[in-house]
Amino acid sequence: MPRLLPVNLLNFIAATSFNKLAQVSTSSPSAGYSPPGKPNRATDIHPSNLTNKHLDHSRDCQMPPISVAILGAGIFARIAHLPAIHKLNDTYELKAIYSRSRSSASELAETAESLLSLPKDSIALYHDLGGQDADLNALLARRDIQAVIVVLPINSQPSIVIKSLDAGKHVISEKPIAPTVKEGITLIKTYESVYKPKGLVWRVAENFEAEPGLRAAGKAITDQKIGKVCFWNLQVLNNVTTDRIDTFRVVGTEGTLLISKYNETDEATQKSQQFIKVSITNAKTGKTEEIVEKSCGVEMELANFARHLGGDDDGLGSPVGALKDVAIIQAGLDSNGHTINLQNLVLSDK
Repeated sequence: MPRLLPVNLLNFIAATSFNKLAQVSTSSPSAGYSPPGKPNRATDIHPSNLTNKHLDHSRDCQMPPISVAILGAGIFARIAHLPAIHKLNDTYELKAIYSRSRSSASELAETAESLLSLPKDSIALYHDLGGQDADLNALLARRDIQAVIVVLPINSQPSIVIKSLDAGKHVISEKPIAPTVKEGITLIKTYESVYKPKGLVWRVAENFEAEPGLRAAGKAITDQKIGKVCFWNLQVLNNVTTDRIDTFRVVGTEGTLLISKYNETDEATQKSQQFIKVSITNAKTGKTEEIVEKSCGVEMELANFARHLGGDDDGLGSPVGALKDVAIIQAGLDSNGHTINLQNLVLSDK
């Protein structure tokens, strides 16, 4: 039987969700915004224009690419991070891959060389049995690698984040930030006191908060297009024979906002592409505004990371923000039906 979450936990989830959705710039309209009756179809947006159009994450064309290594050769590195690096053109230069086994590192390197049109064997391989010249320590000792993308099992990620920072590398690590709130707090305190003062950047790869569609929804809520938020409902449906369907409905005093995800086949590539649609309905007029964006959160988070390395910090990928996600999950698992003060949980190290 599913475990029911206490009301104050649900309220914290809602607050966290809306805070993340609302972390958008209010200085200009959403790039994907369309007036009523004229939905923006993101199928007309070329991937190479996404960073400029949506989050203004373009880099000076004179700047050299950021030399990067991927730590971890699992499925998400292959299906998400490599395509994102490819779409960002010359933002990153992939120089090395580390995995626990040489075979998995080699497989990802072959995929990367094909996708990124790199010469064969141009990506250096590192693994746990590589010896002092080809293990993780050897990779991190390379002065020509500026940053690392950590895509490793969560139990090992905190120590690898510190190890990478200690070697002078900028780090973007996959979510969650750590297995527990306590470990996450320790990690954040160490970064803030030891490595941030040295000018090193560490971000957590929270792709959902970087999604253009979700950021547009956050802006609509911040602009009170549906008035004051009264309640919300999230539904996630997974089926092995059909596409995943997510819906997030927010009800306000002056209307409703519906976020939905769906897949369509890209006519150019004949591959399935996920889209995010935001529908904003005014309660008085009954009119609905629609925003449709391609799902490209991983691409956006890496574009954001590049901007952070250039000194432009908009708050996305904040380790403190990522810690709240762990707190929600941990409280849900440990509450046993009792009240848990999540604000206290994320402020303590117990």
